[in-house]
Amino acid sequence: MSHSLEGFYNITEFNSPVEIHTVRQKEFLSYSGKYDEIDPSLYPNGNQLLSDSLPVNISWDYKVPKEKIISNFNVTYGQKPDLSDGYSIVTTNKFASLINSYLGINYFRITTNFTDGSKDQSNIHTFKVDETCPRNLTIEGLTNCRDLGGRILEDGGKIKQGLIYRTSGNFYDYHTTYTQAGKIEMLEHLKFKTEINVSDGLNFNLNLPGTIVKNFNMDYGGNASHHFSRNSESLKNFFNILADSKNYPIFFHCRIGTDRSGLCAIILYGLLGVPLNEIYQDYLFSNFGNIQDKRYIGIKAGHDNIKSYINAINQLEGKTFKNKLYNALLSIGLSSSTLDTIINLLTEGPLAKNNNTGQIVATAEKLRSYNVQIIKDTSKRNHPNYYYTLDHPSKSVSYSFISSKIYKGQVVAYLGNMEHSRSKKIGDAINCKLDSKSFRIKDQTYAEAGMGNCNGRMNYNPVILGEINISPGKHTIMITGTNNPMNIGSICIFEIEESSNSKNDLSSSSSLSSNSNHLPIPKKKIKINNNTHTHCYQAQGPILNKYGKTVITYLCDCSAKYITIDFLNDHSYLNGSINDGIINGKLANGTIIKYDIPAKADTSIKLQFAVKISDINYKTEKMDLSKYTIKINNSLQPLLIPNNTTYEDNGINSSNSFSYITFCKFDINNDRNIEIELNYHNDHDNDNDNDINYLIFGEQIEKIEEIEEIEKIEEIEEIKEII
Repeated sequence: MSHSLEGFYNITEFNSPVEIHTVRQKEFLSYSGKYDEIDPSLYPNGNQLLSDSLPVNISWDYKVPKEKIISNFNVTYGQKPDLSDGYSIVTTNKFASLINSYLGINYFRITTNFTDGSKDQSNIHTFKVDETCPRNLTIEGLTNCRDLGGRILEDGGKIKQGLIYRTSGNFYDYHTTYTQAGKIEMLEHLKFKTEINVSDGLNFNLNLPGTIVKNFNMDYGGNASHHFSRNSESLKNFFNILADSKNYPIFFHCRIGTDRSGLCAIILYGLLGVPLNEIYQDYLFSNFGNIQDKRYIGIKAGHDNIKSYINAINQLEGKTFKNKLYNALLSIGLSSSTLDTIINLLTEGPLAKNNNTGQIVATAEKLRSYNVQIIKDTSKRNHPNYYYTLDHPSKSVSYSFISSKIYKGQVVAYLGNMEHSRSKKIGDAINCKLDSKSFRIKDQTYAEAGMGNCNGRMNYNPVILGEINISPGKHTIMITGTNNPMNIGSICIFEIEESSNSKNDLSSSSSLSSNSNHLPIPKKKIKINNNTHTHCYQAQGPILNKYGKTVITYLCDCSAKYITIDFLNDHSYLNGSINDGIINGKLANGTIIKYDIPAKADTSIKLQFAVKISDINYKTEKMDLSKYTIKINNSLQPLLIPNNTTYEDNGINSSNSFSYITFCKFDINNDRNIEIELNYHNDHDNDNDNDINYLIFGEQIEKIEEIEEIEKIEEIEEIKEII
């Protein structure tokens, strides 16, 4: 026991981790084998409320000052050392039971409230909760509730606690109706902000006051074999909500929080990199809730076997289940930026590996069509937003791409069909060609490919069509219909891992977000305000852009106080993407250049966004500002360039060299992330006028003086002036 400097003494000290799991929960969680093979007698039958966690109990003594009368005590506890996230409970006793503490270190402080309005506070103390997952929750009136956070990921990261939860719904049949105490716990302690209901009825909504409610109907139908394919569009909507930081903390549920909620948790856990054995463990932990029917994994699960759709996802290419699932979600229409945003929002520690491997992903709106019109559907659950129906041999779609290397690719198409036929084959509905040569389609029936319907809703599934050999250069993949209708929402090509030993890379392509795999190449030294800095680092390349031209991307540091792009320092890095290649390549229609840079400045400083640009018709060509959209942290920026002025008016004075144009200026505060987006949009796809050489993010300065060239990779024009 410890004595505080105030009136407190004998405050409980915790010399070892506190256990929040019951004995039976701990026995299940301590199982050392494979959870998909566990003896069902080692976990409950799902017909009792056994999912709640144990509280952390603390006690204290207090010496009351003279002429003071105690009104009550407040105990505030939370995850942050300063208790800025703290939740307070009131008691008239000198002990308290703290529910739903975080795994790991927790902080708490006791406050004495006197009848005269004065207070006395203890020092801040700590206790540590055993870090065995899950962080199961006690919410009065609900069952099967837990935080998805706390789990260690395969790449060494960790899921953050307090952001994403799963619960039961407000389900009258199973007597799970939250109480007033449960409502206070969810709103004031757990701070739920967004509710996602994936059940088949609005009557299961909790509708907590002040929360955002999203309903994404998922079908179950008593058969998990195609649980993913019949709900892929709802899953896409689910993940789009998770990609918006303003929605957190989020909780999701179905009826009893097991099957449809289990699908969401399995797919999310898989994306984040939770090992499969722990995914199985979490699914079976639902049996501790009052879910009325025991859940199994494997043969005994029958039609409810979750391994059916997990095994289907495992057939896709990727090093691990995490990478395979990433590819599955790309194929249904989620962008890599959406998936990466979710990973970054929900995890901490080392970045996920092997997700972005140069996949070719062409959703319907990117496909070229022949004798067939694109269909738009915004129903949010029945079809992709855009798709084609191929129902005749004259109808086809294609996608052209450029490869810089030799590899074997797995062709995957996002297909949809109402028939669950066990005799019709996918090859009966479509034909596939690479560069006008047919390739063999995998032998599989509609049923095996996940086709069918549930409650009149068409199944859509990433279907593996076959394998192709890719060589350097331009290629076109085409899918043609037959008289058997088939819907198509995307065409994807994933590199097959087995071919890694025979790869013949023509270029050292590198992902912009994979800093550890690509060291910067210093290009020049410059003097800024009497301080010397190395600038201009190779960020990507060489790669082939859409015009078949080899390009290299460079980024520059041009600030004495603020290192904008510098891979050599841990505190500053680039995490973003460049479409089509920017250096010496034409700026193609729809190109978006987007960077997320952690700012590290001594004080609040003024920054600028400048572009080094050239134009062959610089004397007559005019600046059309309608082509450019620039956002800083999603805020549209006013452009400093006068509209309809010539390129020469803006400092471009040569047809074969580059000059800098400052597009906008802005202020930035210390440690604030900067997200800079340049969106170029033009009605002419083959507009070849504009070349962007490289981008400048840096402090607003008057002059950059070149003093030394270290290593010459290619000619870079001398920087004369930024402003």
